[in-house]
Amino acid sequence: MNIRTPSLSDVDKLFQIEIENYGEQEATEKETFQALVEFPEDYIGYELKVLVDTEVIGFYCTVEEDGNIELVDIAVSKDFQGRGHGSTLLEECLKNHAQMPLSLTVREDNYSAIALYKKFGFKQTEIEKDYYDDCNGLRFEKTNL
Repeated sequence: MNIRTPSLSDVDKLFQIEIENYGEQEATEKETFQALVEFPEDYIGYELKVLVDTEVIGFYCTVEEDGNIELVDIAVSKDFQGRGHGSTLLEECLKNHAQMPLSLTVREDNYSAIALYKKFGFKQTEIEKDYYDDCNGLRFEKTNL
């Protein structure tokens, strides 16, 4: 397994994983993935990485703003969940941004993701009321310094 920058041929799989995990209402649009891959010069500060076995099985996306890294998306294909791949992706993300604070917002009912973030030392800092259409978001932060 390896983690790499995605190619255009990965976009369909990225979008499929996104839909599996977040549903059509909350999913990032396929065109957004395509633009991030095809025109990285237009998305300065963004980092999109994929985890590959024999195919893309997961990914994460971050954006840097004002000296902070926001983990805007992390997902593993349903067929590969529960095998430590989310940890692998999060470890890579933390390694790549070791000198900056990292923050994220997660659905309050996404218990497995919350457990993962806590395992890696993220601390909940606030509750964002009605952040999602049907529930609150929990804000987590980790200072890697």
